[in-house]
Amino acid sequence: MTCKEAMGSKDKRYVSVAGMVNVRQRPGSAKGVIFMTIEDETGDANVVVWEKVGEEYKQAVFGASLVLITGYIQREGEVVHLIARSAVDLSHMLASVGGCDDPLKPPHQPGDEFRNGGPGVDPRVARQARIEHRSRDFK
Repeated sequence: MTCKEAMGSKDKRYVSVAGMVNVRQRPGSAKGVIFMTIEDETGDANVVVWEKVGEEYKQAVFGASLVLITGYIQREGEVVHLIARSAVDLSHMLASVGGCDDPLKPPHQPGDEFRNGGPGVDPRVARQARIEHRSRDFK
């Protein structure tokens, strides 16, 4: 599911979420707990990795740029965490990003005429081009 869906889920719901790793923290005062923030196109998810899980999935927790976290939601008021039970390194999937043969064609937006030359000739310019101007004979 998406990060937004996971963070909106009920307490103790078991979920799997994939996202880019934004932050990893392992404060000395946290007794080996690792705090991660992962992000997908819908938002962020706050992940808590207990020391035992962190040791078991060390490579994915400490080395992944793109990670799949499976665990359960812990909700205390407005504070929501995903408590990790497993982590899978999906970083290899990043190699295919941007690798398609066709160029990206974003949708046409207002103001693109100026930047990209637009879809055609500006009708105001075309009208002026049709108006014949007599040359002046200056003596």
